Amino acid sequence: SVFGNTSHKFKTGASIIHDEYDEQLNGQIYDRQETVQGVFFEYTYENTEKLTLIAGVRADYNNLFDNRLSHELKVYYYLCPYHLN
Repeated sequence: SVFGNTSHKFKTGASIIHDEYDEQLNGQIYDRQETVQGVFFEYTYENTEKLTLIAGVRADYNNLFDNRLSHELKVYYYLCPYHLN
């Protein structure tokens, strides 16, 4: 999706992962259920053919390890044109 014009783009999404473990190692039984639910938002800004900025945030909830918030910032500067002849 875009904000205003195509220089400003964004993505959103959600996920859920559920695992059930029933394992045995050296006579020890490991039996657990793990569920991870998450949502994310990513914003992309392209002002020229040479510069792209990407910022994102993701929030996850894991029933065994609680909440986690992560973020990222990427800056791309292209020294050469996209298409070389």
